Amino acid sequence: MYKDKKRDDARDIIRENPFITSDAALGDDFFGREEEITRIMEFLEKRKEHNLLIHGQRRIGKTSLLLKIKEIVEASQLGKAVFFDLQNKARLDISEVLFELAVQICSVTGADIDLKQSNFSGHNFSSFFKDVFLPGLFKKLPQIRQLILLFDEFDSLGELEGVKGTPKITNIAYHMFIPLLADIKKKEFPLKFIFAVGRNYKDLDENHYGQITKAGSQIELSYFNKQELNSLLKSSDNAIPFEPGSIDRLYELTSGHPFFSQCLASSAFDAASKSEQKSVTPGIIDKQLEQAIKRHGGGVLWFWRGFPPNDKIILYLMALVKKNNKTISEKTISEEASRLNFVPAIHELERVLERLINIKVLKKTQGKKPHYDFYVEFFRKWIVIENTVEKIGKLLSKINPGIENYLMNGRFYYNQEDYATAQDYFLKVVDKFPSHYEAILYLGHIAAKLIDQDKGNIDKALEWFSRAYQLNPYGTKDEYLYVLNRKLTWLEEKGEDTQTILKEIQKINPDDSR
Repeated sequence: MYKDKKRDDARDIIRENPFITSDAALGDDFFGREEEITRIMEFLEKRKEHNLLIHGQRRIGKTSLLLKIKEIVEASQLGKAVFFDLQNKARLDISEVLFELAVQICSVTGADIDLKQSNFSGHNFSSFFKDVFLPGLFKKLPQIRQLILLFDEFDSLGELEGVKGTPKITNIAYHMFIPLLADIKKKEFPLKFIFAVGRNYKDLDENHYGQITKAGSQIELSYFNKQELNSLLKSSDNAIPFEPGSIDRLYELTSGHPFFSQCLASSAFDAASKSEQKSVTPGIIDKQLEQAIKRHGGGVLWFWRGFPPNDKIILYLMALVKKNNKTISEKTISEEASRLNFVPAIHELERVLERLINIKVLKKTQGKKPHYDFYVEFFRKWIVIENTVEKIGKLLSKINPGIENYLMNGRFYYNQEDYATAQDYFLKVVDKFPSHYEAILYLGHIAAKLIDQDKGNIDKALEWFSRAYQLNPYGTKDEYLYVLNRKLTWLEEKGEDTQTILKEIQKINPDDSR
């Protein structure tokens, strides 16, 4: 059969998936944010304002907005914009960070400055940058109206607070970068700073970020409204349009969160294209929700990693409450925590809920007995699908550092075959956190290893492996079956009733024909 290759190629091009699920939406792929862009451009026009803070949760589009501003500045007469990502730079020496920043500035501006990293080292690193490099830069480039420094992931400079092994007084960027910027502002260079942080600015440590938050304006980057989401989805109109009902359904599941919306729209588009549908229907949206979660799990994981352990546990409890078709309230959260033996995680429940509402992860209904819900159903569904009681249980030790010490000692003595001492440490863990899977599993292994010394240990092993199996069936099945079969053999040798053990074996391993 004759095929018109040009027509086929054109069809392939027009049906190309337009939705962006990578780190940033660039150029024509950038949608919305007109109000925020207007406010940023007004800031750039004001001579006496020097810094602007953009805040919002992870994957909300801060990087895309900064790069869009850079693009707009490059096309205007407002000056030169330098994008600088501070992620993973908190532990670097300040001299290394300043050198990288200077190199980036020279690259963008075209300034002919002979940079040597040695100039930034030693005790004069800040003096060289603010007293030699910057004055020399503006002298060489008098035509530049202003230099705009766009700092992405700025709050990563604070991630080392309280981290073991982080020196308290050193030249690392965490301690030195913000005070240096404050000194630079006093020089009155034609210089503006725009900082992007992945949390609400009210949650930033005032002692550390005070120089940034006490002066200048703030812009909160939040979810797309319905109109902005509609504009985003119209990008596929020439290929596979979204029906009005499907737009409404996608908005219900994502609340207009840019990243989650792009993920679900991308999966729905591909599904409609593969099945040669003329449009994306609400049914396709619903069917693709779980597929989108699995397909774009890495991006959601990055979002999830931004929460401290306590928040993760409470979010997991809330996700389970809703999964069980219950109203989310402090009472039902507490009940779920009690059921899973996660009670230590909710000792600051009210404060955690308030913080999660503040960053628009949760929303709260008003009334004497307030109820809660997730802003983004996509995210709640991801929490349930991609996490287990075992995985979340491990976070309990992180909210109680002493537990981690018990675990480390328990593992050490277990490997030394000092099972009695190891058992003592693991029992201390279980005493505080009865659902701690790792500790329970170790206690099962210890009892199993001691069966030959004392037959009574077989029942202890069964008890521990049974508890572990309830928490993680797949990870415990083999060990549990091994001890069950040993118990079965022992009962058969004694001529005692084996029905209870046989039923348990067949429940765990239905293929067992006995």
